Amino acid sequence: MQYTFEVNKISANNHEFYVVKSKVLPCCVAQGETIDEAVNLFNEVEADWIETANNMGIIIPGEPITKEL
Repeated sequence: MQYTFEVNKISANNHEFYVVKSKVLPCCVAQGETIDEAVNLFNEVEADWIETANNMGIIIPGEPITKEL
């Protein structure tokens, strides 16, 4: 992940699943049956979102997460 995100557990019709939503990138969302599944899919969705924005000249809001070693 390049940007901050949140994970929510959702219950609907006696079914639970997880939704991962970017805190920075509008409408960048993924869901899965497990947290790992949702986060892994979100990683792909986020990469696609960023690639599309770059290809279309859309300014990406916010700053990416930086990791210090």
